[in-house]
Amino acid sequence: MKTIINNMILLLLSSPLYAAQTAPGEAMPYLALVGVGAAFVFFVLWSICRSKLKETEASLKEKEEKVKWFRQVMAQNEHDRTKHEHEMEKKVLELTHTIEMLEKKVNEGTKNQVVAKIEAQQGKRARALARAGIEVE
Repeated sequence: MKTIINNMILLLLSSPLYAAQTAPGEAMPYLALVGVGAAFVFFVLWSICRSKLKETEASLKEKEEKVKWFRQVMAQNEHDRTKHEHEMEKKVLELTHTIEMLEKKVNEGTKNQVVAKIEAQQGKRARALARAGIEVE
């Protein structure tokens, strides 16, 4: 690639000299020099733009990779958060169920205690009536 560029530059630089030798008058060498200068400026601008384009493409590719990575991280975090929320909901439901069962047992225990006290009182009454010799039907 460099040899082709060097040959082009050599050809462009030698063309004004050739034009000066073959064409009479003063205008032709200046016109050829302007053409060579314009070609050189165009080549320099083209190479600068190409290098800037490569830098921009590399930067864009790097940024796309970062965006892809951030999206993966964000999706993973969302998944973890949802999983954590589901686990917390399960724990809350389990605790609610446990509370309901304990309240039910407390209510049943209270009823059993009341029944046991009534039966105890009835037994005491029956014994007291038996000692007194009174029968109640």
